[in-house]
This record gives sequence, structure tokens and C-alpha cells, in this order.
Amino acid sequence: MEHAFERMLNEVHHYEGTINQFLGDGIMALFGAPIAHEDHPVRAVRAALDIQRTLAVYHQQLHAERNIDFRVRMGLNTGPVVVGKIGDNLRMDYTSVGDTTNLASRLQALAEPGQIWVGETTAKAVELYFHLQPLGDIAVKGKVESVRPYRVEGSRGVHGRLEAVMEHGLTPLVGRERELALLKDRFAEAQASRGQVIFVQGEAGVGKSRLLLEFRRHAEASEVRWLTGRCVSYGRHIAYLPMLDVVRELTGIEEADDVATLLTKIETRVRQIGSHLSWTVPFIRTLLSLDPGDDEVATMVPIQQRGRIAEVLSVLLTAISQAQPVVLFIEDLHWIDSHSEEIIHLLLENIAAAPVLVLLTHRPGYEPPWV
Repeated sequence: MEHAFERMLNEVHHYEGTINQFLGDGIMALFGAPIAHEDHPVRAVRAALDIQRTLAVYHQQLHAERNIDFRVRMGLNTGPVVVGKIGDNLRMDYTSVGDTTNLASRLQALAEPGQIWVGETTAKAVELYFHLQPLGDIAVKGKVESVRPYRVEGSRGVHGRLEAVMEHGLTPLVGRERELALLKDRFAEAQASRGQVIFVQGEAGVGKSRLLLEFRRHAEASEVRWLTGRCVSYGRHIAYLPMLDVVRELTGIEEADDVATLLTKIETRVRQIGSHLSWTVPFIRTLLSLDPGDDEVATMVPIQQRGRIAEVLSVLLTAISQAQPVVLFIEDLHWIDSHSEEIIHLLLENIAAAPVLVLLTHRPGYEPPWV
């Protein structure tokens, strides 16, 4: 149980949730309090899926070593609760009370081992991001009316709300002609091998992503290579997070790929970019948490390794731009990690004479260190 709790704690804390109760054979976690987040239901479901994944591996280990069937079920619910400290100086807990919490507990009890059940309110908040299976009306103890839970089947692989909404079609863009014209003009400069950098700043919901979607449609009509890196609200302490997105796009790596497939894709893609770039492969493998396959790279001190990884990504992007213009889009800089900042800094120093346009979005309050 201690090893299981350790794995669950890691995933909850990864998404900045709080463990407020240990229940002997389980835990209770809060998302959105005491740390408020705009996307707390999505974080909670992602944490649940990661717990499911890591405990499935643990189950295999326990079954092989001790012949134990170790299975976990989870219930999630979203809504108003009363939160705060409860107790005295000898024992103080931060907890939540209310019908929302009670229903989460009921859903957990109804779920089959290995399943994740969410309440209807949670389902509405996360349906764009996850595959959900409706379970129909179910009578729940303590509730006069039946409830309509959903079973979480997995992630839909979308990263942003706009990306998810696009599947249902978008309304025509109105206005933003000046901003769109500026983007198109800077792109023309980049096509002429005069590297460009554009910062797009605005409050959440003002339309940064939509503006850049319209620009992307324009740019891709010119056979540009568009690469996207996403910073996420829980990613400030995850090294190279947006750069990992970029590397996966560059190499064609998919989430389901095994290690052998990953290694093959990396070497094949680097060879396609340029045979003289084979020296970059161990660093790309290191970035993706794989064995670098090179003793010198493996024994490098971390600060030296970071510098070489930054150099590798800069070299690869400029090499790709020799075949076709490149747009590097890094979204939500206000959540960026320091290692990715270093890479962007180095890249910006090397694109002056390259057909590269770097697009960087952020909210007010973030001060880019390279301006």
C-alpha cells in the first residue's frame, strides 16, 4: 500500500492537486483548492488516468512477484464545496464537505475495479478532452433523484480547448484584420530568409489561439513546416515540456510507440534532415528520457547536457528551414519551464538569416527574458 500511495501521490502532485485524506486502502484528492486552477476538472481526470496507468504496471509487478491482484477504482465529481481547516492544534486537516464530495465517494463505490467514473457535471467540463461512456440513470444512496455518471475511457489527445472545439466547426473570424495582416507580412519576411519573432500577448479568452489558427491556414498554403510546443499550467517544473512536443512532431513519434519504434523513428528522421547531423541523435534520445547510446553523453554533467540539447534543437530547426520555411509556435509562455526558455533564447540568436518565424503567446504579467 505504501508503494501504491507513493505512485498516486506523484500523479496527484504532478497536476498540482492536494491529498487531503488517506483512507487506509485509498486516498481523497482535491483539485481547485487550496490551489485554484481554471482547468481543475481536466487536471483531475488526467491525474486519474495517470494513476490508472502507473498502477497497472504496479499490478503486473505484484502479480509476478507475489501473485496479488491489485486493482483500484476511482470516482470524481465537480461542484461547490465548503473547504477549510478542521481540527485543533494537535490534529489539523484541510478538507472539503458537501454533496459534491459525497457523490464522488458514491461513484467510486459503484465503479468496477480498474474503472474511473465521473459525475455529470465533471463530464460536461471535460468531454472535449476525454472519451466518456455514458452509463445511464443510476440510483445512488442518499440522493432522491438518480444520477447520470460516465466512465472515462481515455484521453482524446487534444491539448487546447480551441483544438477540441474545431471538431464541431468554428464560426467565421470577425475583425483582427490588422493583426492578421501583420502576421502575414512578417511571414513574408521570414520566407525571404529574414528570421522573425512575434509575441502575441492577451488575457485568457481574448482570442490568441483563434487568431493564430487563421494565420496557420494562410501559412500552410505556402508549404510551411509548422511546429507547435505547448506550455501547460502544471508544467513549469517539467523540463523541456514544449520542446518535447516539437521533437515528437519532428520525428513523427506517437504516444503508443514502444522503445524500439522510438529509436528507429529518431534515427530515420535525423538522417532525412541531414546525414551530417547523426551526432544529434544521442541528445534527442536523452531529451526523450531514453538511453542515449553514447557513454560520453550519458556521463555529461547536467548543465553541459542542457547546453548541448539546446544547441541540437537550434541546429535541427535551422537545418529543416533550408528545405522549407519553418513556423515555431510556442503557446502560453507564462507557464514555460526554465530549460525551454534557454532553448528559445539560443534559437532566437540563430535565426536572423534563416527562413524561420517564431510565434510566442503569453498573458499579461509574463516578461520574456529575450526581448
